[in-house]
Amino acid sequence: MMKTGIFVSIATLFAGAASAADLPTRDVRLAVAPPPSFLLFDGFYAGGQIGWAGFGDRTQSLFSPADILLTQTKSHGSSLIGGVHAGYDWRIGPVVLGVVGDINGADGVTNNADLFAGYAVASRTDVQGALRGRVGYAFDRMLLYVTGGVNFAHVERAYHALATYQKYDHVAVQPTLGAGLEYAIDDHWSVGLEYIASGTYTPSEASNPLLPLLSTRHRGGNSSLKLKVSYRFITR
Repeated sequence: MMKTGIFVSIATLFAGAASAADLPTRDVRLAVAPPPSFLLFDGFYAGGQIGWAGFGDRTQSLFSPADILLTQTKSHGSSLIGGVHAGYDWRIGPVVLGVVGDINGADGVTNNADLFAGYAVASRTDVQGALRGRVGYAFDRMLLYVTGGVNFAHVERAYHALATYQKYDHVAVQPTLGAGLEYAIDDHWSVGLEYIASGTYTPSEASNPLLPLLSTRHRGGNSSLKLKVSYRFITR
């Protein structure tokens, strides 16, 4: 009887195991996000930007015949800045090489006065554009990059000396450098932050008709932090 009970118990265990094996199985898989497209940060793109810029001007009064510095004053201003941009990127693995051009409007005004030379001057930068190259490294959907090239800025200066008034217009062509980051929302849209610094040096100017041996030289520049939105036109 004991042997019979043991055999019955073993048979019951095997029957239960066989029944469990016949039950349907559930396929449990963890959801994995698809990898980023290899077209991120590649090809032609265009967009807009907006931000804030700081402007600085170092005004130097010179004894013109010998180009001797007599006095120097400094001033600063700031302005909202915004515009449009367009560029093209070539992606080589995680490395991104590109060229980009932009144009921005601003109202950057600085004011200086020189009592020795007898004048007050207001400098205004209203439009500037740049042509730059950029080199970056892509981490998944994030691109970190440095950029540099040439900046073109329209600078107006108005001098008041006693009862006289003189105005000058210049297009300052100076180097520009910067860095930024860009995040690809999808294959087409991206957002980013960019910091740019540029020079706005201009030639010497006559500042006071009553003092013909004096001239004024400006050593200026500006820097900006802008939020950028871009749309990439994927053609392949």
